[in-house]
Amino acid sequence: MSLRTDARRWLGGMVLVAAGLLPMANAQALVITAGSPVTTVPAYVPAVLGAEQFLLPIEVREAANLQEWSFDLAFDPAVVQQVDLGGFYYGVYAAQFSTAQPELSSIVSSGLLLDGKLVGVAGFSGGISGDGLLAYIAFEFLAPGQDPGFEVGNVPQPIPEPGTVALMAVGLALLAGRRGPTHQPVKEAT
Repeated sequence: MSLRTDARRWLGGMVLVAAGLLPMANAQALVITAGSPVTTVPAYVPAVLGAEQFLLPIEVREAANLQEWSFDLAFDPAVVQQVDLGGFYYGVYAAQFSTAQPELSSIVSSGLLLDGKLVGVAGFSGGISGDGLLAYIAFEFLAPGQDPGFEVGNVPQPIPEPGTVALMAVGLALLAGRRGPTHQPVKEAT
């Protein structure tokens, strides 16, 4: 192969690797947090709050075309308990993402209630982006005025799109297949 062909292959491989890395460099970690408890029930939530009951908004920041999500929610079971106020998923309700993107999330799992933790709350949305709400979870105070210690954890991070992975693979394959310039020994004239 000529030096020019090797240089083109190397440059093409580098361009494809860079094109694959660029979306991953711009990707931000998905941040899901517990908001401040509310006692006003949105019209689309099929629930009525009793004394000492509230809805805990679950918020997301920096979502980018978010399709599906899940998380665990830890809390102090001596201060609050999760309650079911009716509806299809035990005490977990769909939320309107934002006023700019008013679609409701779809809840697929209300999670498994363990001592002080809801494990595996999950849902999906139609490609939401930005900051907004994912869900509401109903709770009741057992010790009013004390901190429930809400903490969201186990949030899976989005994986790169298949196209990004394919671009990187092709670029790396081109770079790996590149050979250095081959020099044929020059025969001396006799």
